Amino acid sequence: MNLLRSIDWNKLVLQEINALQRKPATRGTAFMIHGFWGVRAHLQLAALMLRQDGWDVRHFGYRSRSETLQDAGHRFAGMLEQTIRLSSQENPICYFTHSMGALVLRAALSSVHCPEAAKVGRAAMLGPPLRGAMIARTLSNYSIARSVLGHGAGLQMMNTPLDGFDQMFCPFPNTLDLMVIAGNVSVNPLLDEVNDGVVCVAETFVHGRSHHHHIVPLQHTMLPFSPSVLKLVRKFINEESDTKRFNIKEMNSNGSA
Repeated sequence: MNLLRSIDWNKLVLQEINALQRKPATRGTAFMIHGFWGVRAHLQLAALMLRQDGWDVRHFGYRSRSETLQDAGHRFAGMLEQTIRLSSQENPICYFTHSMGALVLRAALSSVHCPEAAKVGRAAMLGPPLRGAMIARTLSNYSIARSVLGHGAGLQMMNTPLDGFDQMFCPFPNTLDLMVIAGNVSVNPLLDEVNDGVVCVAETFVHGRSHHHHIVPLQHTMLPFSPSVLKLVRKFINEESDTKRFNIKEMNSNGSA
């Protein structure tokens, strides 16, 4: 939490305003999707970085306790369709997600309303429970936890088994280059695998296709605030990535996915 306390939020807002006034968006559109119980402020450091790099940043919000992943994905697909339709020229797209935001992205890409142009680009996903979440399934045994997680996407996380989202959604399109950053720092007694306190590292792999994957010594909440993580994201989004790229043969042989 020291990292959060070290951030001067007033200065951050002023920097973002200055970035908007000083540099026009020339690279394309970057879509930001927060995690469960998240708000756009959690992704402001990344938003500022991408705006400074020339991206037109758009935030997508959803009600994680009451809205299902499919409903949120449907709305996001509509946002993508409108953005692409109003774009006057070829508009590159990238995505930045934290936690459950990656599942909202996958739901949107699976929607029949998602334009094909939205399936081309790059997606950086921080701590994504792509294969499900053991912590949610464990907490489903407790009534107070079921009440807190709600009856929308939280309920889906509790009820979806390992790799169950593969039956719920289409695979990520091969035209979308993927990067996952997973944390491995935790003191959560409910999880006995390597995890970030919320999501197990093994749950962050993209099942069935190659992708970039990086593991960092951070807790789940800290991932979008870490300078080292943002540096990896910037390199991946704007340039070529030299992080480890896992293919399906490697994942099957090492048992990570």
